[in-house]
Order: sequence, then structure tokens, then C-alpha cells
Amino acid sequence: MIIKCNNPLVQNSASIDLEWIPFEGEYSHGKTRITNAAFCTNRGSRIVLHISRFKQDPNPERKLIKHIIDNLNKFCTTFGWYSTGVRKFNKKKGKYEGHYSDLFLLHQRCIYHEIENLSPIAIGERNSTPYFKDNDRKHIDLYKVYSKEIIKNGVFNKKYRTDKLDDVAQSLLGVGKYSYRDPITDTKIIVNGKNVNDLPFDIQMRYVARDAELTMMLAYYNDWGCTFYIVQLR
Repeated sequence: MIIKCNNPLVQNSASIDLEWIPFEGEYSHGKTRITNAAFCTNRGSRIVLHISRFKQDPNPERKLIKHIIDNLNKFCTTFGWYSTGVRKFNKKKGKYEGHYSDLFLLHQRCIYHEIENLSPIAIGERNSTPYFKDNDRKHIDLYKVYSKEIIKNGVFNKKYRTDKLDDVAQSLLGVGKYSYRDPITDTKIIVNGKNVNDLPFDIQMRYVARDAELTMMLAYYNDWGCTFYIVQLR
């Protein structure tokens, strides 16, 4: 996919997507680890990191996280999809709602590996929402933009059915999340967050890269139109 945007509103920007071992219930350090990450810049450069790259290191995930942070710190503006969400327990309903997000997991893993001082992320005291410590840096969770009624129903006239990245991207861009055809069974494999870590490393990297690509494309959709709404509503 060709990705390039010279709009000054998204200069020196990149989208980010992380993948980790899925888990149930409340977060705890022993339940998960970050396995790969991808960045896609407004000029179309892709940076894809996988934990296997650091397998010779005594602590591969810690090394991966430091590389993620190094790349994250290169950009003035970053975009994500459901990148600031937090999974919470609803006492009235007796169940968990929502799910944990990239920035939340990144910060928690920094705490686990005792490199919290390197984390550019802080967690809000009231609602546990992650945000950047540096006020001069901008992070825009596009899920919060595209799920707004004024955007979904007004700007895009109900073109997408749900607020999931795949549905929004398919409806607006004509491109969805990564899938591939198994060479042995000749069947189409739909890759998702639950099965991606069981698949070959190259598939994992293509999957996380595609999510970053879709996010970047949605960040400057219509070149200027949607970016204007993003800036106004952030």
C-alpha cells in the first residue's frame, strides 16, 4: 500500500500498534508480554519490531520495549486505534467491560521490567487512562474520533457498521486487517489478536504492520477533511 501525506497537520507523525499475549480478567504482570510492534509514518516508512529479534538478549521483552520507546520518542504526533482504553470491572453488571490498550500495556510492562523512568506514558489517577507525560507531544486515539456520532453519522453517513478498525477501514479505505491463504490447506486464515501469536513470525509482523498502516491511512483520510475533525475533537 502506498502511504504518503504532506498535510502539515500530520507532519513528523506515525501510527503505532502493539501486540501482546492475550489474557483474561484484570491485568497482572505474569499474564502477558508484548511480542511485536509496528510504526507507520506519514511518509509511508514502516518500522516493525518482533521479540524474536532479541532472543539472544537475557531479557528479550525488555529489549523490545526499549526499542519501541526509542521509536516512539522520534515523533511529535502519534496515532493509535483504541490505544488509550482501559478494561474495567463493572460492579453493577458483575463483569469486565472494554479492553486494555497499547499505551496502557506499554506502561505496565515498563513497570514490570523496572524501566518506568524510560516510559513516556503516565496513567491518570481518576480513570486510569494512559497519556503522554510531555504536554508538547500529541497522541490521538482514532477510535475515540471515529466512534463519535458526529463523525460516524454526520461526516460519514453511517458508512461503517461498527467502531472496529477492520469495519471502518473496509468501509472507508476498501482495505481490511491482514489475512493470508494457508499454503498447505489452501484456506483463508483470518488473523486476529487471539491467534496471531500462534502463527509464524513473518505473519505476525505483517499483521501488526497492517494495523499500523490502516491507522495511519485513517489519520489523514480525505487528505485534510478528517484530519481537521481529528484536530478539533482531540
